Amino acid sequence: MCEEFREVSGSILGSARFLNTLQDAIVGHQDVPYLVRLGFIDFILSLLRRFKEEEDSRDNVLSAIRFETWSYFTTSFLRNTHGNIYHCRYLELLLYVLDYEHEDALNVLLEKCKIVDLFLRVYEDDDDSRGKVCTSRTDAKGHVLQFFKNLRASPLSEAFLKSHQKWNMFSKSRLDSEIRLNSVDGAEEEEEVISRSNSVIENLEDSGDDEEEAGLNRSGSVVENDVDGDSSDDEEEDVGGGLD
Repeated sequence: MCEEFREVSGSILGSARFLNTLQDAIVGHQDVPYLVRLGFIDFILSLLRRFKEEEDSRDNVLSAIRFETWSYFTTSFLRNTHGNIYHCRYLELLLYVLDYEHEDALNVLLEKCKIVDLFLRVYEDDDDSRGKVCTSRTDAKGHVLQFFKNLRASPLSEAFLKSHQKWNMFSKSRLDSEIRLNSVDGAEEEEEVISRSNSVIENLEDSGDDEEEAGLNRSGSVVENDVDGDSSDDEEEDVGGGLD
């Protein structure tokens, strides 16, 4: 698959054909492995980055994504249990749709996939345990809020959002406060993660130095024993155990 990708990624025609092949092979099939689903989105994102300066080509990429595929991505986003990487990738794809003002893709997401209704249910699940749409063990709310923030700023979605009753209720009562709260929590969480990462790196470095010193000491003992030529079987067992 990597070889095929390298061959087609340079041309929009080859890329579109390969994208159709992936959609036929993945969408609608049960039990598709997580890494395959993630790789599927990564392939589309790589095309959009590759053709970011070519408006017609990037529009062709987004136009080639079928309704069934958008629906599949959205469902996978809401049910993802493998961490936030998939959430980040799908959010990036949604933001490309908004940034490039791709009207056809946005209409599919809003009118056919009902993405606003589905994403709003992530918050409705806070107060209603029946029929949870988001079965993920990871929290996708920050990604949903980022999409909502960009969606609200998009001129293409203005008419749709004005006529969406649930959106208007959520927008007036919770959206801005949730964005502020999420931004503060997100910053603190990121700082904490960085601190933990630095601590882990320092511990690994210290551990590595200790292990290297111990290894040199053991090596010196082994050499010394070989030179003396009189090490016992018990001593050989001790040396072997130390190397393990």
